[in-house]
Amino acid sequence: MALYDTSIRRPVATAMTFLAIIVVGSVSFYYLPVDLLPEIEYPRVTVYTNYPNVGPEEIEKIITDPVANAVSGVPNVERITSSSDEGGSRVNLEFAQGTDLNAAANDVRAALDRIRDDLPVEAEPPGIWKFDPNSQEIVSIAVESSRSMESLTRLLERDIGRRFEQIPGVGTLSIDGGIYRQIRVNIERDRLRAYDLSAAQVQQAIGQSNVALPGGNVKEGLKDLYVRTQGEYESLQQIRQTVVTTAGGNPVQVQDVADVVDGYEDLQEVSELGGVPVVQLEIQKQSGANTVSV
Repeated sequence: MALYDTSIRRPVATAMTFLAIIVVGSVSFYYLPVDLLPEIEYPRVTVYTNYPNVGPEEIEKIITDPVANAVSGVPNVERITSSSDEGGSRVNLEFAQGTDLNAAANDVRAALDRIRDDLPVEAEPPGIWKFDPNSQEIVSIAVESSRSMESLTRLLERDIGRRFEQIPGVGTLSIDGGIYRQIRVNIERDRLRAYDLSAAQVQQAIGQSNVALPGGNVKEGLKDLYVRTQGEYESLQQIRQTVVTTAGGNPVQVQDVADVVDGYEDLQEVSELGGVPVVQLEIQKQSGANTVSV
């Protein structure tokens, strides 16, 4: 009753109180984050290892099994599943609810470091991906153009993509169905045998010639001049003329045992819209960002 009496005796104060509540509620509603799904924590970590041009059975023996055995002792692991495909291995770890995913990822990383020397040298270092349901793309854009697919991919990646990255709340961008330039060195086996060479020697010669090394610094009065040796390739002809070895006093160049061509990376996936090839740009928001405002 005291509240009712006070409200009746002081109508102005009562009206101002309700007005303040309405104003605060309206402002709070404007800044209330909107998302498709509530924030969900699903403690899951995936260890992925790429080893190109190797079959699934070999991948399972030399990568998947050692990785699975190494991470099986990580605390709070409830379930481990794995898959071995051509050129890649995936080991999925599911942790108990309430597990700190960052700490779990550090434990997995430490376990992988202990077996790194047991994995093939040619394989890429194992990577760790923490599953986050809130990191799914919020916008997917399919782009079709009269440009070449390579030019369109470069335009989306270097120009349009960078503009999207400047939007507040945008996290990461990914491109699917794009085509990327790749310089290919196609070794001819018969020509290689004629010079008694191996593919590893050709690879080593190219790798050693395509480097940029620091050359120290030179003092000139109050100035420090930094010297850098530019040794990276700038043309296909430079690659072709790289010396692999000598035979009979004559240099054996890359072009003597291989064909160097300006080509493209192997397509891993193709994106189409209505049967027409497109390049797909997917946008993910930052954690906690408002999906609608982004």
